[in-house]
Amino acid sequence: MAKDGKEEDVKPTEDDFVFIPIEEATNPTKGTYFQRFENYWWVVEAGGKGLAFYNPKNRSGRRQRFVGAPQCNQNEHIAERVARSMPFHYTINLIPVVWVPIDIYEFADV
Repeated sequence: MAKDGKEEDVKPTEDDFVFIPIEEATNPTKGTYFQRFENYWWVVEAGGKGLAFYNPKNRSGRRQRFVGAPQCNQNEHIAERVARSMPFHYTINLIPVVWVPIDIYEFADV
């Protein structure tokens, strides 16, 4: 919070993102659980890192266990609008099927 009592507008940096190579996301490995995204427009880091997931470090310097929030949408215009705030160069790609590893325990009743 700023000195004047208002919330600060903190812009994400590239360090707040995790990337999965497209080849890995479209060819899942055995032994884990996945969420399937079919025909989504993805924010893809233009330098070859892969699909973008927002996963900032918390106060202790750790990230969520799995990849974080996928930066994609079924609507191309919404995906473009979301991507404008990215702190890195990107492309928007329609990818037929993406498999994102998930932590199955996030879905357990507590």
